[in-house]
Amino acid sequence: MSDATWASLGPVLSTSDLMRVTGMKEVTVWRWLKRGTLPGHVISGSWIVYREEVRAKIDDPEKQPLEPVEFLSTFDDVVKIEEAELLFGKTRQTIYKWLSQGAIPGHQMGVSWVLYRDELRECLVAASNQSPSPAS
Repeated sequence: MSDATWASLGPVLSTSDLMRVTGMKEVTVWRWLKRGTLPGHVISGSWIVYREEVRAKIDDPEKQPLEPVEFLSTFDDVVKIEEAELLFGKTRQTIYKWLSQGAIPGHQMGVSWVLYRDELRECLVAASNQSPSPAS
């Protein structure tokens, strides 16, 4: 795939985007995500799939995908709700729902939420389908 095609995609990929970059049908994309063939993160039953992780995996299938730290390095220590929307590729309503359910880490201060970059990083690592399974 050309650099221009990759650049035309957003940082968080949709199912349609994944079908486009893999050339596979939707059912195969979902199967690959569940198996870890394609890198992704599951939070509260929703998949978050980052363009750069998928690109790294497609370019070199044996290479481990990028760590979430790469995505979070440009964020301040305290992450705004608007930034969380971009990071997760979800609406403000979903971010607030996840915060109130404890699906993503945050600290409620009165009516506001405070999100810390390091806690979000840990959340993404834990939610990754690329994380090694714990030893039995």
